[in-house]
Amino acid sequence: MELPPTNSSQDDGANRVYVILGTCHDIQWRPKDATPFECKLIDGLESAIRGLVGTYKIRLIAEETLGPNSPPTVARMITKDWDISYLEIDMLTQEAEAAGILDEVGRRYDQELEKNPNSEVRLCHADDIRENFWLDKIERTKVTPVLVVCGWAHTGFLGRKVRARYHMAEEIYFPTCLREGKIECRP
Repeated sequence: MELPPTNSSQDDGANRVYVILGTCHDIQWRPKDATPFECKLIDGLESAIRGLVGTYKIRLIAEETLGPNSPPTVARMITKDWDISYLEIDMLTQEAEAAGILDEVGRRYDQELEKNPNSEVRLCHADDIRENFWLDKIERTKVTPVLVVCGWAHTGFLGRKVRARYHMAEEIYFPTCLREGKIECRP
């Protein structure tokens, strides 16, 4: 679906534009010890984000990160270059606990959830709650258009949630091969 670029920076809550960029969390940051291959992927993600910011006249980048103490991401650095608002959207520990999903989210990385390298584990219940939390947080800003940078397994689910709220959503993957990835849903 091709979305019309918009010049709006504030809205009344209707007809918001979301561009959802699903990616691998490993390339959201630029570590000093990145391999040449990783650097190429990180550069590609940066280029993709810059292109989307220009094409859609993005006014807010909302990103799923490791939290407030995570290193600066590629997306966050771009907001400084382009004078765009930035919002970390994932739940803090106390928010996940209040939502009743802290233990569930913590199990994502347990041995029992070892994943196939060609797939991603989705915790159906917890990730649904997290994605709705992200959208609520973004909607409170009243800024549009929005670029959401998140783990690729959220992309399609988040796009459906955006459209269910009567907004427009474009789903993009970087690298594009992630579109073919398998998502293993677990309760």
